[in-house]
Amino acid sequence: NRIHFTTFADSSLVFDLSFSFPARDLATLLNAQQSLNFGIMERFEQEGIVFAYPTQTVYLAKQEE
Repeated sequence: NRIHFTTFADSSLVFDLSFSFPARDLATLLNAQQSLNFGIMERFEQEGIVFAYPTQTVYLAKQEE
């Protein structure tokens, strides 16, 4: 029913997606949600949109003896 870009996070852009689905059981609802998410991923792939993975580099200093 709606989608909003809500905020910038440390390693992501956060969107809030809300939709209605006429299922009464959780399994059917979760399957629909999964199908929607995979569809979004496939569309991003078709458009050449890639996701960066958060990384962190740690430099260790050698202690002098």
